[in-house]
Amino acid sequence: MMSGKRKEIRTIVVIVLLVSSIFAGTVTMAGVGAAASADVFSEDAFENNSPADRMTCNIGASGSEASRVDEPSIELHDAKKGEGSKPENRRLPDNFAFGISSSTGSATTTNAADQKGVARATNSTLPNTGGTLTLSTEEISDDNTGAGNEVTVKVTYDEVMAENPAAVTVRPDVSDDLTSTPSVVNKRWSDSRTFKADVRYFDDNEDVSGVKLAVDGARVLSGNRTARAVSTTYAVDTANPTVQTVEVTAPSEITLAFDEGVYANTDDTDALTASEFGYTDANSDGASGIHSVSHTAGDARAVLILDTEITNSDLGTDTIDVSAGTISDAAGNTVAAGSHRYADETLDDVKPRVSSFGATESGARIVISFTVDEQLSSGDITIDGSSTYRYTDWNETVTGDGSYSYTVTHTPGGEDGSGDGTYTVALASIGDGRNTVPLEETTRTNVTVDTSGPTFGSLKSPSDPTNTTTPTIRVDGVSDGLNAVDETTVTVTISETDGPSVTTFSDATTTTGLHYRNDTETVTLYLSQTETSLRDGTTYDVTVTAIDDDESPNSNSKRFSSAFTVDTPGSNSELSGAGQGDRSEMGVFVLIVGVLVAYYLLLTAGSDF
Repeated sequence: MMSGKRKEIRTIVVIVLLVSSIFAGTVTMAGVGAAASADVFSEDAFENNSPADRMTCNIGASGSEASRVDEPSIELHDAKKGEGSKPENRRLPDNFAFGISSSTGSATTTNAADQKGVARATNSTLPNTGGTLTLSTEEISDDNTGAGNEVTVKVTYDEVMAENPAAVTVRPDVSDDLTSTPSVVNKRWSDSRTFKADVRYFDDNEDVSGVKLAVDGARVLSGNRTARAVSTTYAVDTANPTVQTVEVTAPSEITLAFDEGVYANTDDTDALTASEFGYTDANSDGASGIHSVSHTAGDARAVLILDTEITNSDLGTDTIDVSAGTISDAAGNTVAAGSHRYADETLDDVKPRVSSFGATESGARIVISFTVDEQLSSGDITIDGSSTYRYTDWNETVTGDGSYSYTVTHTPGGEDGSGDGTYTVALASIGDGRNTVPLEETTRTNVTVDTSGPTFGSLKSPSDPTNTTTPTIRVDGVSDGLNAVDETTVTVTISETDGPSVTTFSDATTTTGLHYRNDTETVTLYLSQTETSLRDGTTYDVTVTAIDDDESPNSNSKRFSSAFTVDTPGSNSELSGAGQGDRSEMGVFVLIVGVLVAYYLLLTAGSDF
């Protein structure tokens, strides 16, 4: 009887220990996770026999002033007869020389014999007279030539002079280049020391510089000639400006080129205006008048802007007319009146045409390209309405069919700046030298520069923890600010936070369960529609990757770390929601409880056990 009871108790104890061990082991194992000589001698000869060996010469004077000799006279006497003898009317012998002293009026004579082998006297007995010459102008032009327009020459001497104007000569010192010698009128002495003369030049249409005036022949009271007086250099410019060329330089512009700089008046101050010109419309076609004139005072070119474009029928018929006296050079010489036809040439009336135009993004740059049927000489490209690139900035290439291709590369924001955005690019105008064509309305396009990838919002589901192994994963705000997201590039990757398991779902347009639409900007992955299930009690990361729909695509991704943990109903984790460490402690606890129960039973069984 007791042996059967002991067996029962022994059996119960074993069962309790076994169950406790199994339960503790199960709980413990449940989840592991940028620049005069005057002759001293007056040499004359007597016509008769030679005089005596010596001659005397008396000088008589007339005038109120004892010191002044206005009209000197010479009496010649035979030395043997004495000084009071009757003068003989005979000529002096050859080489007879005398000197006169201007201060004492005495004279000395020398016969020819005494002169043989003796050098002539120097200028030491002459007054050292100098003349200072001045002019009333430094330049001779149309304004001071002809009757009434003389140049006044004035010479001031340093002592009293013999006032005989006719003996004084006035002439250009340099005259080889002058067409004619000027006329000297009204020679006069304004006082005993000042000589004046008026010099009249003629309008011989010449332009000579470096000319000088020289005054010579003036004598002091003793009769000796003074030194020659020479002026400083001056110019003779009586040449009238002329029109050299008349050319068509733009559809409604005529350019006149003169042979020198010109002005609108004779005081060289004003620029030319339309009032200096006339226009003759000979064919009643095309241009009929001058609208305005572009000219800078003193320039040799003037641009006439006509009232409308010039036609081929205007060539050789219509004229630009210049009235006399309206246009002058700096010297006051005026352009002769005349009419001037356009240069003989055929005008290009065909406007250039654009066959293609476009602007594309290339990374952070915009490449603008277009093709034209002829070579251009002007043009303008605008970006967002502002002139940005002129013709000189364009790269030109001749194509095989004779057309011309042009390209321009633009970097918004500069090389180092951010230039993301949408830009309006337009080919505003083009020109071929004659024809300018406005084009902005027909050659305009928008281009977007995007150097950044898509952006991501937040993880909306699943909740954490999730109670299913096939949760629905949703990420909102998946978009691109400038371009749409390429739906075929959307990828969702699920990976264990602390484990090796990675599962990727790509191409939302073809993968079952993976959905994305640009209008909703939401990525959704329904694991329940896939063959993938997650492990219960495991924490997972979610990574979303997308590429924008751009000509130069940009990629971006976002990782949501430890996004959620799978915790299904009925799992041991429900006991406390504890982690793996807690489960191990629980196992030990259960085991201890089991041991204690078994020990109790043994005690109560007593010796019967």
